[in-house]
Amino acid sequence: MSEDRCPVCARPAHASTMIDATCLTASQLSALRRAHPEAAPIKEACRSCAVESRGAALADLAAAAGWYSPNAAAAADVAEALRDGSLITAGSTADGDAPGSLAHRLSACVISQIGRWRYVSLLVAGILIWLAYNQYAPLFLPHPQMMLMLAGLALTMLASLQGPVILMAQMRHQRIDRLRAIDDYRINLKAELEISDVSQRTDILIVQQQVLARRLERIESLLAMMVPGAPKIMPDERTS
Repeated sequence: MSEDRCPVCARPAHASTMIDATCLTASQLSALRRAHPEAAPIKEACRSCAVESRGAALADLAAAAGWYSPNAAAAADVAEALRDGSLITAGSTADGDAPGSLAHRLSACVISQIGRWRYVSLLVAGILIWLAYNQYAPLFLPHPQMMLMLAGLALTMLASLQGPVILMAQMRHQRIDRLRAIDDYRINLKAELEISDVSQRTDILIVQQQVLARRLERIESLLAMMVPGAPKIMPDERTS
C-alpha cells in the first residue's frame, strides 16, 4: 500500500491529519508558497507545514516591524525565536546581574553600602571620635591643628571619590535598564504577533461556523421536504 504524503512538502502524512487550506491564514499560505513554489495550488497541508508556515509568517511580520523601529536587532531575535518556536525569556540578557567589569561591580557594591544609615552613623561617629581625640589628648599630638586639617583633607578626598563611584553605579544601572527595556520590547512584540495570529484564526473559525450553520439549515429544509414531520435542529445543536 502506498504511503500518504503531504501535497506541499511531500513528507509522510496520514490523510486524516491533513489540514484544509481554509483553516490557514493568508500569511501562512503565502509562506507556504514561498517555501514550496513547486507545489500546485494549495488545498491542504500537513501539520508540520502548518506549524512551520505559522512560524515563518510571524517571523516575517517581526522582521517587518524591525524596519520601522530602532531596535532592529531585537526584532530579528524575535523573528528567529518565532521561526524556531523558542521562548524569548530563555535568552533574556537582563536576567541576574548585568555583565560588567570588576570596577562596575565594585562600584555597585560600594554604593549599596554608602546608601545606608549604618555608613552615615559610622562616619559621624568616626568624626566625633577624631575630634574628641584631638581635643583631650594634646600630649600625643604636637600639632593638633595640623591633624584637624588632615582630617578635613581626608573628608574632602572621600567626598570627591564618592562622586565617580556613584556615576559608575548609575551607568551600570542605566545599562541594566536598557537591557530590560530591550527584553520588554521583544516580549511585547512577540505577544502582539501571537495575539494577532490568534485573532485571525478566531475569525476563520467564526466564518467556518457560519458556513456549517447555513449547511445545516439547508439539510434541515431538505429533510422537511423529504420527511414530513421530521424534528428540526435546534440552534444550540447546530453550534454544538
